[in-house]
Amino acid sequence: MLKQLLFGTLIWMVIFFKRAQGCNGSLNLISAAAPGNITIGGLFDVHQQSERNSSILNTTSCSGFDVDKFLGVMSMIYTIQAINNSTEILPGIILGYEILDTCSDITTALADVFQLLSLSKAPEHQAEDLCDYTTYRPFVSAVVGPGYSDISVAVGRVFQLFMMPQISYSSSSTILSDKAQFPSFLRTVPSEADQIKAMTLLMVQMNWRHILIIGSDDDYSQQGVTALVTSAQQANICIDFSQTIPTSEITNLLPGLIQKVRESPANVVVVFAEATFAKVLLQRAINDSVKKTWLASDTWSVSSFITTLPNIDTIGNILGFSFKMDQVNGFADFLDNLPSSQWSRNQFYEEYQSLRAVCNSSSISEIINCISSKKADSVTRKFLGPDGFLKELIEAGTPIPFNVFLSVLSVAHALHDLLGCDITSCNGSLEFTPWMLLEKLKTVRFTVENQGINFTLDTDQPIEFDLVFWESRNNGIKVQVIGNYTKQKNFTIQDNYKMVLQNISSSCSSQCKPGEMKSSNSCCYMCVPCPEGLISNITDAASCFPCQQDEYPNNTVCIKMPQTYFNWTDNFAIFLMIFDILGIIIVGAIAMIFTIHYTTPVVKAAGSFMVYVILTCLLLSFISVIFFIGKPTDIKCKIRQIMFAISFTCCISCMLMNSFRIFVAFMFDPLQQHILKIVYKPFMIIPVFILLEVLILVLWMTLNGPTTYLQTSEDNQVYRCSEGSLVAYYFTHGYTTFISLICFTFAFVSRKLPHNYNEAKFITFAMLVHLIAWMIFFAEFSYSFGIYLSAIQALTCLISSYGVVIWYFLPKCYIMLFRKEKNTRENFSLHVYSYSQKTVNETFQKAHETTNPPENRV
Repeated sequence: MLKQLLFGTLIWMVIFFKRAQGCNGSLNLISAAAPGNITIGGLFDVHQQSERNSSILNTTSCSGFDVDKFLGVMSMIYTIQAINNSTEILPGIILGYEILDTCSDITTALADVFQLLSLSKAPEHQAEDLCDYTTYRPFVSAVVGPGYSDISVAVGRVFQLFMMPQISYSSSSTILSDKAQFPSFLRTVPSEADQIKAMTLLMVQMNWRHILIIGSDDDYSQQGVTALVTSAQQANICIDFSQTIPTSEITNLLPGLIQKVRESPANVVVVFAEATFAKVLLQRAINDSVKKTWLASDTWSVSSFITTLPNIDTIGNILGFSFKMDQVNGFADFLDNLPSSQWSRNQFYEEYQSLRAVCNSSSISEIINCISSKKADSVTRKFLGPDGFLKELIEAGTPIPFNVFLSVLSVAHALHDLLGCDITSCNGSLEFTPWMLLEKLKTVRFTVENQGINFTLDTDQPIEFDLVFWESRNNGIKVQVIGNYTKQKNFTIQDNYKMVLQNISSSCSSQCKPGEMKSSNSCCYMCVPCPEGLISNITDAASCFPCQQDEYPNNTVCIKMPQTYFNWTDNFAIFLMIFDILGIIIVGAIAMIFTIHYTTPVVKAAGSFMVYVILTCLLLSFISVIFFIGKPTDIKCKIRQIMFAISFTCCISCMLMNSFRIFVAFMFDPLQQHILKIVYKPFMIIPVFILLEVLILVLWMTLNGPTTYLQTSEDNQVYRCSEGSLVAYYFTHGYTTFISLICFTFAFVSRKLPHNYNEAKFITFAMLVHLIAWMIFFAEFSYSFGIYLSAIQALTCLISSYGVVIWYFLPKCYIMLFRKEKNTRENFSLHVYSYSQKTVNETFQKAHETTNPPENRV
């Protein structure tokens, strides 16, 4: 399509250059003009149809007078006159204008372009064929228009060769935003890309999930339909079908298209096309009584060309997006005084007068229909009276006059900067080229009627659309603004109209409730419940999803799981803490008792200083139990294992050495005693035992130590410590158990020592308690889980510690406190002597039995 346009442009350039050489006639172009120091061109699609005489090149017949576009022409004239009558912007400068009619036809528009690009209005001064247009100064300095995007694209490719400023008042095609292709194109309206976003958001908010999209074969429509299809699909809006119809084939294809629209289950039809195509489409829908909800693009959403179609209110709701419809101050009064105005040349107004003379109904819609269907050359009289019709049309709402006003005002502000104007005069040279003015236009920033214009970023204007709804009234259709859309605020729709739109249903499937999902991604689907363990919390969910790790599903919501751990308020925790604190108090009491009786034989037999080492280790063991209670942390998980393992290893090692010392002391075999005394090195053996435990712990903590673990069940979460490497865990506590087993063995062997020195019996019971407790724990640890896993180990640590306290220390305390007569040197000596005598007698008896067997006795 672009190649065809470029090719057509080159052909027209050749044609007009040839005409400049060989023809003194002028083109048959409809225009309005006024002289001035600086002339601004205008291109308006006042007529909607054109017919060309194939035998005469310069003869074009235009029909279908569009009153909305005529108002655009009058707005340009009014704005220029207002600027000329004011000294604020261009003091001392008179702006002229040359306004031409494109007749909604690209070929005619290109003819207009070369008229505007000529050196002057004289026929012999057509546009020149130059290699460099840097210094070229055509007849006009800037061009306002045209309105249709297709025509803007075509003429824009010519204007960019001259860097002629072109400011459109309604062309919204996205291709025109490409500054590489259209460096001289500007516009006072947003891009159609923003309109598509607004359309999609409206359909989503109104839950219109099943739509039809129709367009024509022009660039504006094709690009818009393609972009809308993509945007709708991304928003999960199903498209029953989208179709573009070639304008040349509309008569043949339209009946079949309308039949498809009638049979479609979708109730919303988006018509993204120019007004001429939309008029033909809707007229056929009226004739075939097709009732849908029609969503209009900006090109026809407020077009009086269509609102005045007879019975347009019978085809259902019509709404659409329009550029912001603000009023131009003083313009309505200007239209009231048109008959008294004087023009240099205004063929548009002359034609309007002729048409208005025969179209004098009291109904606005009838007047518009009449004007668009008549031809001025068939009318011989003029309308001369006051005309309130145009003023009523302005007040009913149309965006074209205001956007034309902004376009002209932009040129005026750029000229103000270029000519160095102040409040009294403009001192700059009038001998400037179009590209100079374009550079100034790109720096223009101003605000008028709360509408900001900013070309400084070389981008499109700020996004703002009116949402309009066609209301049926007694005197015809009233285009009502019911809301607006901005990029920042999104949609605001009046509540009463929002209810109307929400009641429009356009879906072939019922809406899936939260807790359900669509059975498929096609336009028509069934709603099925979410699978177990999954939820959906929105309507029309495409799929269900699982809850977060710390949540559990409950049909439509994810509920935060209660997080539990072995809390301080737990009854079992209170029980453990009572006995833990009691153990700490008992250890302190024992230390005091042993200190008071430090010089007595019981304390010396227990190991003197080594007793305090054992008591310190027991104190640490009791303290380590505290770290098993409360919310786990990584540091607490590590500290509790390290503290208990080292302290209890040290405790058992000391008890082992103490038991071994007594065992050696009462060994009567001199050789064995000598060997055992060499082995007995407590201050070397105890650190070695502890060092080995520390080494195991370092490897455990470094490679895979205990960490906090969140154990999740169906409806709750348990914070507990994960011990990391179970091998290291078992090895750590197994090592302690192994030392206690050795200690138990020595104690058992030494069970027959003197009563006052016989600690072996008590150590045996203490170690037996420890071994049984940890054997039960290891068996239970493999099958237990939850918050009480920590409680079980804490209880095991308490049992081990109490085993030592009860069986090792309390009997000694009892002797020191209540049997003081046994805690004397004489008593201990007596028992040692008795034990020695008994041992000697048993030794001699065994020796005698060995030398005198029973069979030799008499």
